[in-house]
Amino acid sequence: MKPIEKQADRLFSAFIKKRDGGCMAICKHGYPVELSCSGPLECAHLIRRGFKSIRWDPRNAVALCSRHHQYFTDRPIAWRVWCDELRGEPVMRELLHKAYGLEKVDVAEIVEALKEAS
Repeated sequence: MKPIEKQADRLFSAFIKKRDGGCMAICKHGYPVELSCSGPLECAHLIRRGFKSIRWDPRNAVALCSRHHQYFTDRPIAWRVWCDELRGEPVMRELLHKAYGLEKVDVAEIVEALKEAS
């Protein structure tokens, strides 16, 4: 991974955690999960972060405690249902379309925007 991408990842993760202010699984959206929050806050991508065209899109990430992040990682169907409820199916479809598109991203531009937002 390029150093600029690592920098973008760090800034993006901090931005998402600050924006959400806590674990979105319980604190903000009461998905019926039998687990209480535990562990550090993490940045979780709704659609896997391997798609660089949406990797740093704020709509494609939420803050989750490490327990809920692992819970949803192990339950991809529950994750998809939760994401659709959180963002709405139209936004999720738009993100998927953008993920599979040919749009190029300017990571340096993303880093500058994230610096300004923090």
